Amino acid sequence: FSSPKTIVQPDGTRTKAYRETFTASIAHADAGSLAAATISVEKIGGPVLLLGGADDQLWPSCDLADVAMKRLESSGHAKTHADRSLCIPEAGHGLAWFPGTSTYSAQASESGSTALALGGTQAGNGRARRVVDDAISAFLGAALGR
Repeated sequence: FSSPKTIVQPDGTRTKAYRETFTASIAHADAGSLAAATISVEKIGGPVLLLGGADDQLWPSCDLADVAMKRLESSGHAKTHADRSLCIPEAGHGLAWFPGTSTYSAQASESGSTALALGGTQAGNGRARRVVDDAISAFLGAALGR
């Protein structure tokens, strides 16, 4: 498998990007392991909103959301529940943090002794937070009949 890629952040912090490692692990996994790791989204008893960042450096969130959306569509769940999937350009893994937090912190995160690359640009993560916030509000409003 591939080792995590090192990405130097704008402030010089060296971070590890696991996206390629994650993708390689999926490619080399046997069918049983993939089945065990798969979330049966089509069994969820209500609407589903999938969110991904096109530049997610932790894992391929948009690709994984596409897989989940195809399961929802092929089962009829997406039509019945008005499921939605969004892949946000220039956004990383931190596309939906709490309001008011730094968009820089969405590019890198400390995990133990390793700094993780989360991806996206500051501007892209900032735009994503607004898009995601609006999407969640609209999705919940529709789901709750408001």
